[in-house]
Amino acid sequence: MAKELMSGTSFTVSKEQIIAWNPDIILIHGISPPHAISIEDVLSDPDMQTVNAVKNRNVQYTKGYAIGWDPATGLAECYYMAKLFHPDMFDDLDEEEIGDEILEKFYGVEGLYTNMLDLSDRYSWHMKIEEESTV
Repeated sequence: MAKELMSGTSFTVSKEQIIAWNPDIILIHGISPPHAISIEDVLSDPDMQTVNAVKNRNVQYTKGYAIGWDPATGLAECYYMAKLFHPDMFDDLDEEEIGDEILEKFYGVEGLYTNMLDLSDRYSWHMKIEEESTV
């Protein structure tokens, strides 16, 4: 699908191209507000209502290299992506715990990944569980 984009390291995809691709998941680059494009911008865009990711409300933020490329956070984000892309396969995976372990191994400080999550707008499975238990 995105083979023609593989030549660069960063690119912007047009809304028309996203509609043509009709992805099941849309990732928006950025972790902390203010966002140039928000999840709500995508979900409420009238042109995007036929896109599977919008219909299923599967639009999320990703860190990527938003604050520079760091191999440790890149590795930790692989677990985040695994849960986003295949939630049924990785239901028992605690990406936050693994992320904390990875960053502690690299930097010697506990709770860095959790702190990163607390400062970001990234999807958090722990927050979803807490929200569901209060309903």
